[in-house]
Amino acid sequence: MNLLTLHDFLLSIAPLTLCHICIPPLSFFSNYNSDFLIFDPFVRNFFLELYSILPRDWMNESFIRSLMYNPEKHGINILQVLTAMFVHADYRHMLKNLSSTISLGYSVHKEFGQFFMNSTFLIGGVISSISPDEVTKFIASGLIEPEKKSLDWKSIASFTTRQVFHCGSSGGVFALLGCNFVIVGKKIFESVEEFKRFQRQQRSVQSVSLANQTNQETRLWIKIHQSLLSLFSMTLCVLNEYASAKAQSSILRSNVLVPRALIGHDTHLKGFFVGASITAGCLYFRYRLVNSIRSNRFRRN
Repeated sequence: MNLLTLHDFLLSIAPLTLCHICIPPLSFFSNYNSDFLIFDPFVRNFFLELYSILPRDWMNESFIRSLMYNPEKHGINILQVLTAMFVHADYRHMLKNLSSTISLGYSVHKEFGQFFMNSTFLIGGVISSISPDEVTKFIASGLIEPEKKSLDWKSIASFTTRQVFHCGSSGGVFALLGCNFVIVGKKIFESVEEFKRFQRQQRSVQSVSLANQTNQETRLWIKIHQSLLSLFSMTLCVLNEYASAKAQSSILRSNVLVPRALIGHDTHLKGFFVGASITAGCLYFRYRLVNSIRSNRFRRN
């Protein structure tokens, strides 16, 4: 890993990181002591010190809840959706999204740069949130009987008022996952093409040592297998979200089980496809641009 590239990435991801950790999750205001027990004292003291230096108005539960996105109340409000991306239910929710953003964002930043990474994260989060989802449609339609549901303070939905409040940056995280999916697919294609070129060169040049040939083939096969493994793991993640979305839809339709919290699995899937579509489109136009420049140079020569 290039230290200079890593340094640039950390500077690029810093605004998103600060937005994640500087907005206290709802668990800070309600029953947050039990939530802190899952962390060691260093992490607990870090967050307490961080929030102690923030403005007093910022440490207000009603203010934090006003940042959440309510489709029935706000309609399509892009600013409300953006602020809701950085509000989380609890610290586990926040740290999971934060760590996923950092781990998935590195390869996107390395391939396309800071602007593309941050833009895809925000666009994926916005589009996946403003489009209708199963949870919102079920609750707003009144198909669920409120007396059969009892949700605790962590919930982002109210069956009594038939309103849904969106929070979390999972849509943006899955948009970065979609970017990585396309990038890994591109790497597999390039590695296979490189392997084919290498084999053609070996047929035409017989003077290459057997040891060098074996090392080159081994390196390419390892690269292809690593990319295939990454692609397989991301495919499993997407299939798991699809299965979870179907299962949650069945639970809501059954009107029997009592959910503790509702997760927008279909929102995750929409974020994934938004990120994959943006990345595939950018790669296509970059390929066309490179070919156009090469053809113009060939004509001049």
